[in-house]
This record gives sequence, structure tokens and C-alpha cells, in this order.
Amino acid sequence: MAALAASMQETTLVMDLNLETLATLRSYSAPGMDFVAEVVGAFMSTVGPYMAQIDAAVATGDCEGVHRSAHPLKSSSMQVGAEAFSEICKELETAGRTGDTASLASLNQELKRRWIRVEPLLQAELG
Repeated sequence: MAALAASMQETTLVMDLNLETLATLRSYSAPGMDFVAEVVGAFMSTVGPYMAQIDAAVATGDCEGVHRSAHPLKSSSMQVGAEAFSEICKELETAGRTGDTASLASLNQELKRRWIRVEPLLQAELG
């Protein structure tokens, strides 16, 4: 039973944070350089502002604002392996682009839930 729980937890980690993406980033590091920490650190510094912009845009029904903020967050989160988070950004981007105001609030809440799950995993990569 413990092996099954450990396997399920590892699967969840891979869904939240693609470890292969991080391994690929590590392969780009020169000796004495931590490329993963550099890329993840840059990403982490942008998440808060983008999420605040999404919050404000959702609160006012500003679909274009949601689209504008979700797009770069989608791309950068995929680059650091935060695939589940990126997928919600993609859905938010699409909802913003198509004017689907009915979906914005629930997608924004899901984005926050996904961030709560992936943030500590990314923090661990910063050392």
C-alpha cells in the first residue's frame, strides 16, 4: 500500500512539475552554473505580477486583460516544466480571447490551486 501511495505521489509530482523538462534545462548548464535555478528564479519573479493582473482582469470582466496576462504565463510555465499550471493558463488565455466571461472566475481559482501545488516544487529547485 505504501508503494502505491509513493507511486501516486511521484505521478502527481510529474503532472505538476515535469522532471524531464528540468533535466533538459540542467543539461544546458555550464560547469559552476545552475541554469535551472536561473530560469526558475526568473519565472518565479513574474508569476505574482501576472496572477495579480489576471485577478484584476477577472474581477472586471476584462477578457483582453486575461488573455494578455495568461499568454506569457502559459509559455514561461511550460518552459520550467509546470505543465498543469501552464494548461490552466492556456484555458484562461482561450477564455479571454473568445470572450468567455462565464469561465474566467472558475479558471482563475483553478490557476491558484495549481500554483499552490507547483510553487513549493519550483522553490525546491532554487536550492
